[in-house]
Amino acid sequence: MKNDRKTTVGLMAPLIIGDPSNLNCDYSLEKWAEFRGWLQAKKNAKRQPKYISVDVWMGLVNPEENVFVWGYYRKLFTTIIEYGFKIVPIMSFHQCGGNIGDTVYQPFPAWLWKKLASLIPSGELTDTMYVSEYGNACIEYPAAEVIDLALPFFSKMMSEFQTEFADLAEHIAELNVSCGPAGELRKPSYNSHDKNDEKHKQDNVADYPHRGTLQCYSNLQKAAFLAYVLKKYGSAEKAAVAWGHHDTTPLACLRRIIPPANTAVFFGANEPMNTQYGRDFFDWYHESLLEVGRQVIGEAIKVFGAEGAAFAGIDIGAKVPGVHWGMGVIGADGSVKLGNRFPELTAGLIRTSVDDWSSDDEGRGYRSIVSLFKELQALSPRSRIVVHFTCLEMDNGREGPDKQSLAHMLVCCFGRFAQLEGVVAKGENALNFTLGDAANWKLIRSVLKSDLATAENGFYSGLTILRISDVLEGVACEELDKTLEFVE
Repeated sequence: MKNDRKTTVGLMAPLIIGDPSNLNCDYSLEKWAEFRGWLQAKKNAKRQPKYISVDVWMGLVNPEENVFVWGYYRKLFTTIIEYGFKIVPIMSFHQCGGNIGDTVYQPFPAWLWKKLASLIPSGELTDTMYVSEYGNACIEYPAAEVIDLALPFFSKMMSEFQTEFADLAEHIAELNVSCGPAGELRKPSYNSHDKNDEKHKQDNVADYPHRGTLQCYSNLQKAAFLAYVLKKYGSAEKAAVAWGHHDTTPLACLRRIIPPANTAVFFGANEPMNTQYGRDFFDWYHESLLEVGRQVIGEAIKVFGAEGAAFAGIDIGAKVPGVHWGMGVIGADGSVKLGNRFPELTAGLIRTSVDDWSSDDEGRGYRSIVSLFKELQALSPRSRIVVHFTCLEMDNGREGPDKQSLAHMLVCCFGRFAQLEGVVAKGENALNFTLGDAANWKLIRSVLKSDLATAENGFYSGLTILRISDVLEGVACEELDKTLEFVE
């Protein structure tokens, strides 16, 4: 494992610079000059970030099956290296567009959606996608139920990338892979396909700070839930008994094994916690998400971490979002009153069948995700596996008690538990407009590993800042310098 083990700070590059299909048009030349100016500014600073992270969009480099176009990224990587920075490429298998901070549109490859549909019995495109309780299909990332079918195509892109850029291996600080929408290991519970739903605009729960929408209503997802329940209980009749139903005729029992039909009632009565059906449902919902991470990161280990591979020994990372709202409130005496945590549940991040929400020692619900990264590390003898966690800049009580945000508590709990389990954790800020507040930077530094940090709070061994254009001047620039000094 050849990466620097010191706490490092890096900056995100723009989502896309200019027009990748025409690098010499006036617009591209203007944007590339601007980007070079940003790199020069950071190179000239008293202290320099270590790396620049770059989204490598599958829809851009793999426009047709077995066709790969690397010219834009060859220029981008060599430019970054020219200014003395290392690179963190992100294998961005997801769509860019429609979510917070997305200023460009780069779709998931249309040919791959069609390919995935051709590989399932129904042949329906929507059966390859996450379909929400509102009936909307998300076109940002394949559903968990077809990730095994998408994996060979993701693997092909990773292999082609490694072959193309083997000569730059010494300049690559880490390799990241996207495991869901916005590149995060989650389900698209608060994404644009549901935020803009006209039918439900009066009671839309898809957006912050609401609970989010369940993403499991395609035919394939319904079949997967049925299969999960039948495997657990052995028969629909036994499941009916476990769920407290009196009518146990075979047909009635089978008809009940579906995702929540009335989500208002399901969440209103807190069935996720109070019923065996709710606990079983979220066990399946959560475990299907874990399987996405297991397969995608596992494939990256096979490609990038293989013996003799050009990138063997370089860290491999993936991102987990800090879904911090709906968590609860902290009282005047410092005690924590947990909320329903529905936003984390609909994103697939936690489950309800394990009584670990109240325990810092158990990761407050994140044991299984941290354990996944620990499991993957055991499968990676040459490359270190890194989990990236977001919202490091946010405090508890963000935007008032009604939002029930426990962001800082979540960041600390996740980082602490990762450290206990021997999992390498790094962090990111969630929102670029928060960087103008020095108090937010103090929160970030409070959880970074450093000789100046307390042993109690130094959980994260790296920081990636969203985005290079946001730390060029003013408070953000000054606080970045303080943070670089803090970790050096």
